[in-house]
Amino acid sequence: MEHPRAQQRRWLAVGLLSTLVTGIVGYVLAASLVKPEGVTAGPTRGTPLMLGWDLHQSGSEGFALGLPSLWQERPLPADAPNVRFLAVDVEPGLGDFTPVVAISKTALPSREGLDIFYSASLKAYRSDDPNMKVLKHDDVTLPTGPAIELEYQRVGTGGQTFQHENYFFVHEHVGFVVHFTSAPYQIDEIETILLQSTFDQIIHTFHFLR
Repeated sequence: MEHPRAQQRRWLAVGLLSTLVTGIVGYVLAASLVKPEGVTAGPTRGTPLMLGWDLHQSGSEGFALGLPSLWQERPLPADAPNVRFLAVDVEPGLGDFTPVVAISKTALPSREGLDIFYSASLKAYRSDDPNMKVLKHDDVTLPTGPAIELEYQRVGTGGQTFQHENYFFVHEHVGFVVHFTSAPYQIDEIETILLQSTFDQIIHTFHFLR
């Protein structure tokens, strides 16, 4: 028969172990509640490049994407310090406006997830242009990870309407936006559909290097 004190010590040890396990489980659950959603980490992958496409990558900025061979990189704009990549389609015959892809980076608080980053960005867009017309926004899953897609139109200073298609990502506490800009109709509707397909193929190649 077990001595009462030994039995008491055994139940004390069991109680202590139970308390520790409960505390650990509680900590894990609490940590999962505050973990930002939609955030990726480490190197990711994009889809393989199409035949005739080129890989454009920036080791210093930590991202890469594929572009058709007729797209060319351009110097970064001095008045937009967050823009870390800029390229244009130099294919002749695309009308008066040259399609553009740009990538911007924004450092974020450690607990800011994808939804908060997107909401703050949209608020800033509306503040800059209250007349912007949102066409659609969707949660999407791309090869590199979760993203939010936003399509909208804005009128430029010359009165021309521009079509924007942005993809928002959060990676390692940094907000990334891949911006595509075109005219609503590049020559004709068929050309516009082809250009939208190119944008879709480009964003599927986008990925993080670290």
